[in-house]
Amino acid sequence: MAVKSWHDLRVELSKDRAALVQFVCATTNYRPLPHQLRAHLAGTNDPGGISYKLVLGGIGSGKSYWGVMEDLMMAIANPGRNVLVMAPTYDQVLHILTPQFREMSDQMAAAGYPLVRRYKHSIGVAELVCGSKIFWRSFDRVDSIRGHTFAAAHLDESEQVMRPGYVFDVVAGRLRDPNAYLRQMHVTTTPRGMRGVVKKFVNMRRDAETMSVEDASAHRRQWWVMRAPTHANTHLPEGWLESIKAGYSKRQWEQEVEAQILRSDAAIYSEFSRDAHVVPYEFDPLLPWDLAMDFGDQRPHYLAIQRLPDGQAVIFDEFCQDDWPLEHKNKWILDLVARCGREPEHMAGDRARRDRIGWVQRNLKGTWCHKMKTRQEQLVAMGIEVVRSMLDPLEGAPRLYASARLLEGDKPRGIVRCIENYARRVRSDGVIMDEPRKDGMFDNGADALRYWAVAVGDDSRKAYVMGRHARVKKGLANKYSRGKF
Repeated sequence: MAVKSWHDLRVELSKDRAALVQFVCATTNYRPLPHQLRAHLAGTNDPGGISYKLVLGGIGSGKSYWGVMEDLMMAIANPGRNVLVMAPTYDQVLHILTPQFREMSDQMAAAGYPLVRRYKHSIGVAELVCGSKIFWRSFDRVDSIRGHTFAAAHLDESEQVMRPGYVFDVVAGRLRDPNAYLRQMHVTTTPRGMRGVVKKFVNMRRDAETMSVEDASAHRRQWWVMRAPTHANTHLPEGWLESIKAGYSKRQWEQEVEAQILRSDAAIYSEFSRDAHVVPYEFDPLLPWDLAMDFGDQRPHYLAIQRLPDGQAVIFDEFCQDDWPLEHKNKWILDLVARCGREPEHMAGDRARRDRIGWVQRNLKGTWCHKMKTRQEQLVAMGIEVVRSMLDPLEGAPRLYASARLLEGDKPRGIVRCIENYARRVRSDGVIMDEPRKDGMFDNGADALRYWAVAVGDDSRKAYVMGRHARVKKGLANKYSRGKF
């Protein structure tokens, strides 16, 4: 192809999305999948108009890669203008988005169209040959863009942050470059229910229902939405999708893989039912057991959990007494160890209480203490999904149960009730938030369970995924009907 100037390309490509895609494909090895091509061609070219595009994709669907290619196209269509690219963390920017952009721009340079003059990584800016700049930012620095104007913006994984709607509004307010040739905001994310940016797009598209046919069509082009499930990416390794099924609950699969917008539910563990998850069980001294501990001074909650040979687990004892002296709490643990005849293999607890963890380390020397040190370990959302995947796996019987003994006696905040009443925070206007409600009643037991699930239960899940338990499960109650159940 004959090499043209960036100005000539702008004149030729800024109003023809198909030609823009063809140019990028001709100068790189990018070959968009059908759903990616459809998303590239969507939008409005009306003078002065802004295209808003939302791509809801499952994990591995190619949504983020599509977004990076869209960034590249916006830079080409808007020489001399600025483009903004944002992700939840700057680590994601540096290790996912920036390398993909650099790879494609290097290929364009090899084809005779050098795009990048230099990268200024210290300030998160790329200066382009055509006079434009690309700004890479994390969502927690969204306020740093105030005062800037942009021709285009890309929000990647917008629903992972606490206030996605706020981020969207701040960025949308910066898309006011009067000299932009093709203004656009594109969002690539996995849905997290009817909230944030997803809710904004749905509401905007509903506005078209009251418009004339012509106006409604133009409005939907301006606010364009596409759902791309994971299997839409035909480049995924054979068998990969099947290999990850064991680690997902049904609800998580629908959201994370099928990219469905699920109804927001205040109840976090709606999958739990006493009929399915409460079983008769007595401790087996031949099997390992663990401690899960939320160290609250006034309302602590300790869980004793036994792991079974097939990857399942049963909560068989608990401590949830209010306002007990510290020495009584310690005595309960030592008495439990004496009854079990062996120390727990693992203990999982909040690292904020180093004094309590230290006591366990000094008195239970054969117990491995998990202090939940890493950021990943402390992510509440991840822990909830691990518990959920054990309560309601995509395939097979549940892998987490509670002993019926736990329902004996008067325990207003026992673990069964904690699981049943663990809920998300609801704002005064009725909006359901992502974070759990800290009510001081049911959250402590749920937190303890989550610590264990991340520290220990996740290992069982990995073993399950690797095929250690590939045989068909018959269900816990049937399997142990002649045993302790």
